[in-house]
Amino acid sequence: MDPRSAAPYLLVGIVAACAGEPEIARVNAIRALERDPGSPFAQLILARACLGSKCVKEGLKHLQRGRWFAHLRGDPLSMFSDLLAVEIQIWQSLREFSKAEGAIQAALRIQPDHAIALWTRAKMTFQREGMTLAAWERFEARYGVRYTSAPFIPLDRMWDGSPLNGRRILVFGDGGLGDAVMFVRYAELVKARGGRVVLGVAPELVELMRSAPGVDSVVNYSSDDPIPDEFDLIVPMYGLPKIFNTTEETAAPRIPYLSVPAERVEPWRQRIGREGLNIGIGWAASGFQRSLPLAEFAPLAELPRVQLYSLQRIAGVEQLPEATFQITDLQDGPADIVETGAMILALDLVIGVDSLLVHLAGALGRPIWAALLHCPDWRWLQVDRRDSPRYPTIRLFRQAAPGDWGSVIAQMVAELRVGGVNAAVTRLRPEAA
Repeated sequence: MDPRSAAPYLLVGIVAACAGEPEIARVNAIRALERDPGSPFAQLILARACLGSKCVKEGLKHLQRGRWFAHLRGDPLSMFSDLLAVEIQIWQSLREFSKAEGAIQAALRIQPDHAIALWTRAKMTFQREGMTLAAWERFEARYGVRYTSAPFIPLDRMWDGSPLNGRRILVFGDGGLGDAVMFVRYAELVKARGGRVVLGVAPELVELMRSAPGVDSVVNYSSDDPIPDEFDLIVPMYGLPKIFNTTEETAAPRIPYLSVPAERVEPWRQRIGREGLNIGIGWAASGFQRSLPLAEFAPLAELPRVQLYSLQRIAGVEQLPEATFQITDLQDGPADIVETGAMILALDLVIGVDSLLVHLAGALGRPIWAALLHCPDWRWLQVDRRDSPRYPTIRLFRQAAPGDWGSVIAQMVAELRVGGVNAAVTRLRPEAA
């Protein structure tokens, strides 16, 4: 490897940025600039590393430099297209939707099928207008991101919502684990169309999903796998809301729609007890932007008669030994999602970042407070709302500014102080009244 070359550092930088490692991305971009001061790609990496942080506006300066360098070098239009993709995401994260739309239009002028531009426009429709039929129509732009490079998806077998007449249909998860938990509610609507419903999900979800209404069987399946020939029809979970013309009024036909065997819940009720307010917390998500340090929960732990319990399963558990406040780790055994569900049912309240945990608690019908970004994900609809039509038991708490998790915890502490913890216990645990 030529030590004078910027290329290796650019490669490591972009991989780190995509993997949610902004500091590694930033360090490698700076090293690339030391070797190639006019690199527009290094500026792009630095801009992307700013997403979700308090310095997100700095990303716009890096993009401006990147465009200037690309212009001086006579780079192809694809470089400008890539820079616009990051600009779109930065404006969206700042809730500057009009400016994001301007960047989207610029990207589409360069590349009419620009996947990030179309996909972000679809997500912004939810964030600006809520759960409308037009939003679900635009949501089909996800195919440009997910399936154009996946020739094994047999589009000729995609279900369009017509009567199934006994045919076998594979309903498969095409998002994260939380998405599968959120959208499995549609399985009983698929079943009502008269077919045999086979649910294809990640292996860690198989046992939990057997409790979903309308599911005949559950198999281990990834959307990256070829579709077996044994299925007459297929449909991705992301496609079901549009098929069923979902609006806010029809988003939650049955709550709870997942369950955990009672014999797995009772031991946790015995272990946790009913003294004070028992809160389960989760602080790490698959995306670094949605994660917050465990240390931010300290003000909650300081409230009288509040006991915090860790529900964090894998990522983030390394922070537990560093906690400066009392927290009990319930996940001291195998990382089993059904067991996590049993814990949730034994607790008074769950507080978590935008992750599988909040979707699981919502699907089980438990009280849940979600800690969200300044501009939350499209799944939570309009950026200022405090509720979700998908989960009647959830409350949404947003950052006051990008990267400001302290404001989120402060809002929660204020809520629990209203009337004191005893009043909170009564609100969250009606049988204690």
